[in-house]
Amino acid sequence: MQQINDVLDMTRLNGQQQQEVLFDPPAIVAAILNELTPLAAGQNTQLALRVEQGDTPLPSFVGTPPAFVRAIYNLVGNAVKFTANGRVTVALSFREPSVESSRSTWQW
Repeated sequence: MQQINDVLDMTRLNGQQQQEVLFDPPAIVAAILNELTPLAAGQNTQLALRVEQGDTPLPSFVGTPPAFVRAIYNLVGNAVKFTANGRVTVALSFREPSVESSRSTWQW
């Protein structure tokens, strides 16, 4: 998580202020894995996505999708580069917001 936060901090510092919008993290990660599949195949590495959401449907997510894409793409890309003859699994685990939170959307 710290690596993701570091990448996001660098993105925010180097870029202009991005507007927060609703987005779908599992769909974004699936698209990134699809794009990186040829690179992984060259390393004889399998890519997988595991989404753990519990008993409740996924809530709405608010954030800056370009920053999320860059962070996940960099992490998965590096994992693929340094994994030969193996498997890279991205696990997304979603939990209900705490009772103190009155928001119906989660922020990235």
